[in-house]
Amino acid sequence: MVTQAQARFARKHKGQVLTGEYPLLLQDTYSILTGHLVLFPRTFAMGTSRRSYCTCTVSRSAYDEDLEPSPPEFVPNAHDARRSANEDWKYLIKPLSDGEVHVRARGKELFLAAGYHGMRVNFSLEATVLVTTRADFDALTAEDCPGPNTNKSKANNMRRFVIPPQYQEEGSRDKARDIGVFAAIVCEDTAIMVVDFARLVQLHIISLDRHWVGGDLQRDSMLWATLWGLGRGYDWIDETEDALTALDGWRTTVLADSDQEPLVHALCENQQIFNGFGKHTAHDLLHLVAVWPGIPSAVLCHDDSLYFCLKKELVVYAALWVSQEYRYSVCSASQSPNPLRFNYQSDRAYINRYVKVYRKWYVDVPKALHDHLVNQGLLNVDHIIAGQPYTPQPNEFLAPHRRFARLPVHVHKIKKSSLYSVIMAQRPSEWRWALPEDIRHAGFVTTLGPAQFHNTNQNMQVVDGPHPRGRRPRYHCL
Repeated sequence: MVTQAQARFARKHKGQVLTGEYPLLLQDTYSILTGHLVLFPRTFAMGTSRRSYCTCTVSRSAYDEDLEPSPPEFVPNAHDARRSANEDWKYLIKPLSDGEVHVRARGKELFLAAGYHGMRVNFSLEATVLVTTRADFDALTAEDCPGPNTNKSKANNMRRFVIPPQYQEEGSRDKARDIGVFAAIVCEDTAIMVVDFARLVQLHIISLDRHWVGGDLQRDSMLWATLWGLGRGYDWIDETEDALTALDGWRTTVLADSDQEPLVHALCENQQIFNGFGKHTAHDLLHLVAVWPGIPSAVLCHDDSLYFCLKKELVVYAALWVSQEYRYSVCSASQSPNPLRFNYQSDRAYINRYVKVYRKWYVDVPKALHDHLVNQGLLNVDHIIAGQPYTPQPNEFLAPHRRFARLPVHVHKIKKSSLYSVIMAQRPSEWRWALPEDIRHAGFVTTLGPAQFHNTNQNMQVVDGPHPRGRRPRYHCL
């Protein structure tokens, strides 16, 4: 799922995390946080005979192992040692020195640095960052076990960590649980863990001949281009002007090529231009722009009005994820001491306020957007998109006292794609619509939002099971 919200870890923890040239800070004392990198190769994914896969890559041309000699008495974990034999990351399987912790988010990626080593995290489908106390980190990584792979050899090589009973909430499903911890920045009292149930997370370690400093994570740094993955463009929050310039260049290319690719696909797949967008955010953005998600890119780019509406909404929509409202309603932390407790408040706020049409049955459309859809004939099943001008009837508009209209969300099946929209106007002959599965009925399956990842979903209460007495603990914003 992932989520864009997870990639914004640095921004979500204002007061606790400062991005850019600032080091990671502790909220209570505002002292500089220092820590070191720890890798857990025993949890890394393995490829198959048909498809290779590498969880971790490294760049160490400037690093000398003599900078951090391994203590003579140090013995690495046997599983980590076995998985690291002949691997490029082998030099990291030893105690590493502490250094100031620095963090930067860009698009769907996060960069964490401590001491000599910086780590780029690509969250892929379901990875997340879990911030815990040092005691919780030690408990959660104390015991490992074979993974669930049906191949016993692979299960032994792709291990997980056993979740102790104290992290299982009363009333949740009663079964043995485990967690995939791939790496962590470990500090004296805090740990920042990279966790992934699906094993699709990708890590890239950059090791220097000196400690990382905040300036290394700035755009004018000589290291900037090496921090991020290939094919990743400007960030729509921190590099807005450059992103807008790149968007204009994309428009020129699309018009020259008469690109018929559905716009929603371009938003999801062209990370050079739409860095950070995925299926959820792409569909919701186009809902706010009031265009059908399958509109060919060239058609939108040819229409000045639609293009400039998209251009404007891209900036507004990106800013939503760093707004104070989002921070307080979604990025709250439970007062429960259990870091794996499911955050009901965050989940409810995210799904209800920040997911518009993607995998939803209905959406509350504000009056202005509703009346714009009416003016364009997009809610009339007899109208043809981009056809003759539409003349709406007075009764199609909302009454002046109405603030919103609740509209059904239709899913349009085109080949293997599912496109979500409230638009009902006619389009090409392959259009058909039906009600999709509503995201709010997904149960224990991970969906969208900061509260949603496998190990916290396990602590959702079972409807027909025993429930703890009293109300749920309050939540506070970090």
